[in-house]
Amino acid sequence: MLRYFISMSLILMSVLSGAVTETMAEGKSTEIREEIMPKSVAGTVTGVSANFIAVEYGADKPGPALEMAFNVDKDVVIENKKSLKDIGVGDTVEVAYDEIRKMNREGKKIGTRNVAKKVRFIKAAPKMVETSVLSSSPE
Repeated sequence: MLRYFISMSLILMSVLSGAVTETMAEGKSTEIREEIMPKSVAGTVTGVSANFIAVEYGADKPGPALEMAFNVDKDVVIENKKSLKDIGVGDTVEVAYDEIRKMNREGKKIGTRNVAKKVRFIKAAPKMVETSVLSSSPE
């Protein structure tokens, strides 16, 4: 009985190890690597919170303006303001960020995220001028 159990265990182990070897040989690994590329963009703030900032850029160029969203790193550096709370929608900023690309084993991009490392305040949003509309009514 003990011999039977040992024999069956050895057979099962050899079958399983062959299946594992075959799967690895077929390249079915889920290995994912990250590439980090430092970049920067300047533009107008379209949204901001404690851990997020969105910036519209390219409005001064032909074609539609583009918008980028950034997660804000916990160690983000804020220049020309005390904190991110002091930056508002409409302000002009420059964001230095890391573009983090996730790549599969074959080198194909499978995801990207942008993490703000430094936000530099450039100028405040233009103040809205309040105007009165005069209506003319026939007398």
